[in-house]
Amino acid sequence: MLDLGCGPGLWLARIEAAGHVAVGVEPDRSRAAAAYRSAPVAVADAAAIPFGDATVGLVWCLHVLHHVVNPSTVLAEVFRVLRPGGRLLLAESVEDSPLIRLARNRWPQWEGVPVRSRFRAAELTRLVAGTGLDVVSYRQHGPVSPAALVVRRGGQPLWTALRWLEGRVPDRSARLGAYVDVVARRPG
Repeated sequence: MLDLGCGPGLWLARIEAAGHVAVGVEPDRSRAAAAYRSAPVAVADAAAIPFGDATVGLVWCLHVLHHVVNPSTVLAEVFRVLRPGGRLLLAESVEDSPLIRLARNRWPQWEGVPVRSRFRAAELTRLVAGTGLDVVSYRQHGPVSPAALVVRRGGQPLWTALRWLEGRVPDRSARLGAYVDVVARRPG
């Protein structure tokens, strides 16, 4: 399993604790050094993943694409390293939400990393499919999700409450959602 853009290793630690074998890729040396405490981490750019063709079963890519200059290049690299039948789990913030657009104009970087790419949900899904990956599932979260941007503390109880609240918002409001989850599969 590859955690692409693993940052300081929050998800790597959780993945390893769950009993999975994972490696990380992170371009920032200090973040990679912090993540290395959990699992092996390569200091590399997501546009040039340092793994062979068709060697990875699962790519975990959470809130990374908005930080890269060319998301299409990164997605092509994901396709390249995935084995046939391998999966991409992608979560990304999208600008369908007026709150995300406002936040990005006010704060053009997140946790010290600049936002370099902006896209809407439909465009992101087209980018994934354009690499040759089959989109298996897709979900755009409703407008409650941006609360995670402003409320940094709260852990599982907060997320449970947000998911409960989001379930009460009419489905048609999801088109204004700030986050998209995509599961895609490399054919073969």
